[in-house]
Amino acid sequence: MDHHIYGIVSDGDLMEGISTEAAELAGLWKLGKLIYFFDDNNISIDGNVTQVSVTNQKEKFISMGWDVLEIDAHKENEIIEAKKKSANKKGPVRTGPFAVLLVGWLTSCRPCRPCRAYRRRACRHR
Repeated sequence: MDHHIYGIVSDGDLMEGISTEAAELAGLWKLGKLIYFFDDNNISIDGNVTQVSVTNQKEKFISMGWDVLEIDAHKENEIIEAKKKSANKKGPVRTGPFAVLLVGWLTSCRPCRPCRAYRRRACRHR
């Protein structure tokens, strides 16, 4: 079959146990058509992720059998290239799921006014 299944996930989503269990099964079962785009901005609904989790998401995905690509979430050309690479239509068939980590921040280096809501904890540009 010539299709892929895409998931858009965030820091808060991956804190849920069922998300990790499903991702682990995807790696174990070598679901090479599954692609996650992970919004890795260090923010959850409760605030800064580093206050509630020490998990290195990249290493976690790798340990579960996923291929991982880390890119800048604010560069459109990197996102487009990651989409092409994740689908891998011209290369060899991938043997496991693929995670694209979109590393970014909420303010994208604008003046820090939005960060004040998080008391500057989430601001990665300072």
